[in-house]
Amino acid sequence: MTVFKDSTALEEALKRCEMEPIHTPGLIQPCGALLVIDGASQLVVQVSENLAEFLGLTPGSAPR
Repeated sequence: MTVFKDSTALEEALKRCEMEPIHTPGLIQPCGALLVIDGASQLVVQVSENLAEFLGLTPGSAPR
């Protein structure tokens, strides 16, 4: 992990990151799952199809 000692170096790294193309848009990285939680209600509003691999829950059984 890179540690930035000043804000200028961090800002430059973030600009480079912004320009990186997304290699597979619309997909979740294979090393994780996605849970979308509404900030106001604290309810799960969307999950990725691979949720069972990480939490043992199917997308349809995730609490909403």
